[in-house]
Amino acid sequence: MRPTLALAALIAFIAFPVGVRADRPAEAEAELIEPFADDSPGTGARSSRAAGGRVAGGYAGVRARRVPDPIPGLTRDELRLALERARLEMQACADGAGLRGANITARISRDAALRLTVRGRPRDTGAEMCIDTAARRHVTPLLSRPITRALSATVRLGASGPRPPSPPPPRPPVGVDEREIHDRIDASSGSLRRCLDEAYPGLTGTVTLRVAAHRDGTMTLESASLPPGVAAGPMLVCLQSEVSRLHVTAGAERRATHDLHLGR
Repeated sequence: MRPTLALAALIAFIAFPVGVRADRPAEAEAELIEPFADDSPGTGARSSRAAGGRVAGGYAGVRARRVPDPIPGLTRDELRLALERARLEMQACADGAGLRGANITARISRDAALRLTVRGRPRDTGAEMCIDTAARRHVTPLLSRPITRALSATVRLGASGPRPPSPPPPRPPVGVDEREIHDRIDASSGSLRRCLDEAYPGLTGTVTLRVAAHRDGTMTLESASLPPGVAAGPMLVCLQSEVSRLHVTAGAERRATHDLHLGR
C-alpha cells in the first residue's frame, strides 16, 4: 500500500503545484500594480512600491503603467493672445465703419461660458457685431481647455482707417453766387441717390457733399460726410463720377456745401 500512496502523492504534486490554488485560474493570481512613477524627468524609474511587485500569490514583475500628465489649465495670457491673433480682422471691421477706436473684452467663467463685450467709438451696431464675430472665431477653441478659474482680457483698437471728413472749406468772398452749384446738384439728385441706394438700399439720413466749381465750369467732389455706419468704398467713387458730369457757368473758382437728404 505504501508505494501506491507515494505514487498518488506524486500525481497530486504534479497536478497542483505549491502556491497555486485549485479554485481559481493561475493567470488571475496577479493583480495590477498601482503606477507610482518617479517624477524625475527622463528616468522612467518606478517607485520602490511599484518596483517591489506587490502581487497576490507570490507573482512579481507586472509592469506599471504611467499615467499621462494632466492638460494645463487656460491662462489669462493665452486668452489675450487669442484676441491679439484676431486684431487684424477686428481692425478691418472698425476701419470699414470709420470708428475712432474700440475696446474688446473677453470673459470666460469657470463653467466655460464665453462673454464678449465690444464698445466702439462712436457706437456702431454693425461694426461691433463684425468685431464680435472675428473675436469669437479665435477665442472659442480655447473653451475645450480645462478652466480652473474665471479669466478676462481686453484689447484696444485705434483709428487706422478712413479719417473723419475734413472741416468745410472757408466760405467764398461775398458776391460769389453759389446758387448755380446747388441748382445743378438738385437737378442731378436722382443719379446721386442711385449711388447710395445701390450700396445701401433704403438708406436714410443726410449726405453732405462739398464740391468745387472751377474756372472752366467743371465741378469736382472734394469730400462727403456719410451717415453713421456707412463705409465709403465704391459708393464714394460713384458720387465723384456723377458730380464730375456737372457744369456751371465758367468764372471764378467757387465752392459750396450741399446737403442731400435721403429717405424722404
